[in-house]
Amino acid sequence: MREGMSLSKYKSNRGTTHFARIARALLGPCIDLLREVLAKEISPPNLERKVKDYIRLKRKPPISEKQKQLVYNKRYSDFDITLLYFLLRNICSISPHKNKWGNNPENTDNSVSANIERVRISRNEWYGHATDFSLSDSDFERKWNHISQIVKELECYLGTGTKYQDTLILLKTDFMDTKSIELYIDTLLTDITNLKEGFEGLQTDVTDIKESLGELQAEITYMKEGFGELQTGVTHLKEDVEEIKKSNKISTTQESRIEKAIFDQWKQDEVCFILTKACEEVEKLFKSRSLVIVAGHSGSGKSAIIQHIALKYREQGWTVKRVKKNL
Repeated sequence: MREGMSLSKYKSNRGTTHFARIARALLGPCIDLLREVLAKEISPPNLERKVKDYIRLKRKPPISEKQKQLVYNKRYSDFDITLLYFLLRNICSISPHKNKWGNNPENTDNSVSANIERVRISRNEWYGHATDFSLSDSDFERKWNHISQIVKELECYLGTGTKYQDTLILLKTDFMDTKSIELYIDTLLTDITNLKEGFEGLQTDVTDIKESLGELQAEITYMKEGFGELQTGVTHLKEDVEEIKKSNKISTTQESRIEKAIFDQWKQDEVCFILTKACEEVEKLFKSRSLVIVAGHSGSGKSAIIQHIALKYREQGWTVKRVKKNL
């Protein structure tokens, strides 16, 4: 028990006993029910793998190292409400209630997720009233009935009987001595400290996220600038290509006119061409070889043979080019 905390604050009376009974209900049957719901949703062998996959996906661990170790030990009996709620909400396939996870469910919502949410909210409400350590008869009855309804609906979901409902009936009237009252109140105070530490850790995480977001925005800005430069380069490249196309088109057009005039002249010469055995032999060689050299004495008809064969291939769709080289 904390130093400086006067025992008179824990002096047993009807109000502090009410407070301690609510603590017993939340820290006992309610937590055990959440453990059983978790066991129904995920078996211990699969839990570690699913949590690791979730952490890998989120990159930043959403739970503390201590909580991760509890998960990897696979003893559900060691899990507190905070860890149980995280696992039930994020790792299991339980559908969120109508108002979504993290929000107060509607009074008429009897879904599993709504009742899990109510356990979390009831537990958090105690932290807001922890300095009182006492409940009036009417407040106690209202809160006890609320918890009883949660337990009833979760047991109905599990389909395992009414053992937790029966336990609540006993807890409501069971004798509690002063030490028991002190124990449960002190447990709630310890939970308050853990919750504050968790909240401080959450604030640190939020700060880290903001810093990471700032770095990401800076990188996006650099990427935009780089993309702008790339677009400019592409534009210049397109302009260069167009210039090349224009130059090539002019050159190609000029060559085509010259070549056309030459081929027209060859066609006129073809009228006077007489097919010879030498020409037939050259044609045969063209069909079986990629290179044929036509040689002969000056005036023997070498050029006429080459022009004749070139015109035949051109008529078949071949591209014919003249190559001139002085030997």
